[in-house]
Amino acid sequence: MGKKYDLSVVRANDRLMRKLNKNYRKKSGSTNILSFPLSKSEGEIFINIPLAKKEAERAKIPAKKYIDYLFIHSLLHLKGHTHGEKMRKEENKIMKKLWGEIL
Repeated sequence: MGKKYDLSVVRANDRLMRKLNKNYRKKSGSTNILSFPLSKSEGEIFINIPLAKKEAERAKIPAKKYIDYLFIHSLLHLKGHTHGEKMRKEENKIMKKLWGEIL
């Protein structure tokens, strides 16, 4: 990712997220965020803002901070990262720069 990367960000609702999750991940139910790498220079991120706000409230985290974290998480997936310690360290590093603390 860099200056020549074309990123589309879509605010989605539960209905759309359930549909995307079922069609592309074969999973039922909604989710807070989905990332789709389209090519080496293009990607899409779908964010379910209402669900993210509910999750943030349950976790007692400011919604803006949690949505920033989800966005970072999605960007790292677009860069090829998979869940694990390396990804978590990268998320923490970026969150520390943005918020002065990790999530």
